[in-house]
Amino acid sequence: MSQDIQFNGLVVAADVVETIVRLSAEKVDGVACVGSSTDLPTVFSMFGSKKVSSVPAVGVKVEDDAMRIAVHVSVFFGFLFKKLAEEIRSSVSAGVESQVGISVSGVDVFIDALVFAKE
Repeated sequence: MSQDIQFNGLVVAADVVETIVRLSAEKVDGVACVGSSTDLPTVFSMFGSKKVSSVPAVGVKVEDDAMRIAVHVSVFFGFLFKKLAEEIRSSVSAGVESQVGISVSGVDVFIDALVFAKE
């Protein structure tokens, strides 16, 4: 994200919102990181081994005085994807709403990679 986010006479740097989204998502148990990282042990993309996504890790749109957020994550093996997505949505919405003060209309979660812990 590179452009500032404007709503209700307030301008917030895109990097600030991205940081809030990243921290909120990464505190969910089962999330390895926001975005893809080849630094993590044994990363497998949904499209093949160790393929790094060129899609931005976080995307934000303001529509009708509410934010629509997209977040791309790498997750640990052994966690249910549906439950992880619900927890990420909840955490990101709460984080953005409490820090920025704008409602979140939705959070789209993209699971781009699966991480296997080293044994």
